[in-house]
Amino acid sequence: MLWLDQAPHQTSEEVEEWLAAHPRLTVIHFPAYTPEKNPKEPTWKALKEEVSHHHWHETLADLRQAINTYYHTVKTHTVNFLQKFGYGWQAGQLYALAS
Repeated sequence: MLWLDQAPHQTSEEVEEWLAAHPRLTVIHFPAYTPEKNPKEPTWKALKEEVSHHHWHETLADLRQAINTYYHTVKTHTVNFLQKFGYGWQAGQLYALAS
């Protein structure tokens, strides 16, 4: 499954050709110019506030570690994101929620 938010780099002819060549992917398109409807946006905002806003990382490796730590401790965004589209995540497995 692939979520696209209608950004120009995600709707180019090259991307469309690649998607056509990979029909096993299910593509969900978010409406154009509606970041508030994209459930991933709060994750980006929270990541920025927690990891980079008013924080200095001496090296790129330090920044990577901070991002990795963030994602390992804040999985609720991912779970909520998946649930919005009818999926759950448990024990490292993605599954469809009962309708």
